[in-house]
Amino acid sequence: MNLKQPFADLLPPLSTEEREALATDIDKYGVTHPIIIDEEGNILDGHHRYAIDPKAPTAIRSGMSELEKQAFVMSTNDGRRNMSVEQRRELRKSQQKLCRQLKKDDPKRWTQEELATLFVKDQSTISGWLNTPN
Repeated sequence: MNLKQPFADLLPPLSTEEREALATDIDKYGVTHPIIIDEEGNILDGHHRYAIDPKAPTAIRSGMSELEKQAFVMSTNDGRRNMSVEQRRELRKSQQKLCRQLKKDDPKRWTQEELATLFVKDQSTISGWLNTPN
């Protein structure tokens, strides 16, 4: 299957060392976590695994809006990626902007609790994001 990567630029690329380490790990153990895609074959999680092993297993995550997909991409990589302080700051800004947009688009659905679940943050962080001026 030829997968698409419209969300690849939401996060900074891996460093050369990180990419080499991932390639070595995949070479030694194979792809241990499937590439997560949406119904249309867009990669949500696993861009680098796919680049290293295009035949890696996939799992479909369906039923998400475009904004939810973006939040998923950011959240799944947030805790496990090695980012600089500046890269992390930029990610937080993007997450906050996305959080506010979701809340604005559908305030009844996107309670602070739902947003906290989507972004994998505690509710006080979400509250801060929603109540802090731009």
